[in-house]
Amino acid sequence: MADQKITEFDALGDAPADTDILPIVDDVSGTATTKKVTVAHLKEALNFKVTKTGQTTSYADCDDGYYEQGQALSYTDNSDGTVTDNNTGLMWKKCSEPDTGTGTCTGTHSKYTCAAALTRCEGLTFAGFSDWRLPNAKELWSITSLEPGSAPYINQTAFPGTVSLYYWSSTTYPSNTGYALSVYFNFGKLSTSNKTSSYYVRCVRG
Repeated sequence: MADQKITEFDALGDAPADTDILPIVDDVSGTATTKKVTVAHLKEALNFKVTKTGQTTSYADCDDGYYEQGQALSYTDNSDGTVTDNNTGLMWKKCSEPDTGTGTCTGTHSKYTCAAALTRCEGLTFAGFSDWRLPNAKELWSITSLEPGSAPYINQTAFPGTVSLYYWSSTTYPSNTGYALSVYFNFGKLSTSNKTSSYYVRCVRG
């Protein structure tokens, strides 16, 4: 199996001619199937990093602030209104919608319903890219920084002007599909909100 090759295009992207067909075991059934896997996909999986929460103060032995486990939060300002997360590789719009600033994000920050937030990011062309989208809950949560102090609980250098309120994710709440998950940067928590509510938006790509 390991020396079997593919040469055609597959749903994962433009697979190079020397891409292996690898056995993949289903978590539930235990059945082995085959899947075309590119070198890029393997690198992406192997380079996945769990990041620190940003909490550095310890309130009890063996708590999060005591161990500070994970990769340090790290961002690169691309000087074009975008910020790259050096751990996940995701590119974020630096400012909340619809602010198009590249510096301190002092423009207008508007609220959107969940449906409007999806449409806003999906239709966005910014910094030369048109593949923006609304982040899922894990992606949005990944940019929180949870050291107690002054809200909003996010790296305020990387993401200036972040409003200390709710931001939409694209993830539907599984217990009530009329709700979606949101991140409340004022308290540093993941929450659920009716999709008809109006909250802030930060778009992502990657």
